[in-house]
Amino acid sequence: MDKNRNPQAPSIHRVLVRRLIYAALSIALVVAIVVILLERQRIVDTVVDRALQRTTLFIEQHQALLDAPGGPDQAGLQQALAQLASNRLKERMGYFVHAEIYDTAQTSIGEYTDRDFHPIDDVADWLEGQPRPAPAAGDYFHDSFWIDIRPYIHVAMPLLHSNGKTVAWLQGIYAVSREAGVDMTRRILRTIAMAISIVLLTTAVLYPVIVSLTRKLTVYSGNLLDSNLEMLQVLGSAIAKRDSDTSDHNFRVTIIAVRIAESAGLANAEIKNL
Repeated sequence: MDKNRNPQAPSIHRVLVRRLIYAALSIALVVAIVVILLERQRIVDTVVDRALQRTTLFIEQHQALLDAPGGPDQAGLQQALAQLASNRLKERMGYFVHAEIYDTAQTSIGEYTDRDFHPIDDVADWLEGQPRPAPAAGDYFHDSFWIDIRPYIHVAMPLLHSNGKTVAWLQGIYAVSREAGVDMTRRILRTIAMAISIVLLTTAVLYPVIVSLTRKLTVYSGNLLDSNLEMLQVLGSAIAKRDSDTSDHNFRVTIIAVRIAESAGLANAEIKNL
């Protein structure tokens, strides 16, 4: 029998496996959360850019309505907002489900709501509790929110007269399309799967190395223990040979210790280790 074999090895082996699995799962969970947050932010940034492009294009196409004598042409702007519905099927990333133009007195002068969109009532309820943004000329406002795991972008831009003066603001709610949401979900799942695979593969590669190092450490610890015991035995023998009285004393102590152990009911193997 190998004297260096550690009876605790199976237990250490199980503990090591459990800890490596826990560490791998913890790292994979953290990576998954980070991936989800980054991917959500990426899709939000992409949609914000797209929504701002659509808003800027709207302003450029209807600049004449903003330059109308006596202020913005309300009837013309209302008709322009209604045209947003025709762009719904042309936008793969998403589309405006609500848009509103309000003047410098915060009075609505034009509004469009896609009543066929679900859940437009939830969007309206969210918007009702929000103040109307009023960004300065050359600036814009954007915010994001989620309803039923679907992202929405709230954007607002100033509508400028040709002379550069703000005459109104345009705010809109841009809903991410189902197709874009599916693409986002697929990218998240694919990235998470890759991250988890990398973590588990790394764990599988490191496991044999850690096991080998643990076994070597166990052997070295056993050898060190044997060396210490041998040193104690040599030291005891040297003391006994140098002083016979000490030897007799050691013998008497041993006899007494054995008798006490027998009276206590210890096994022979345990008595030998005294």
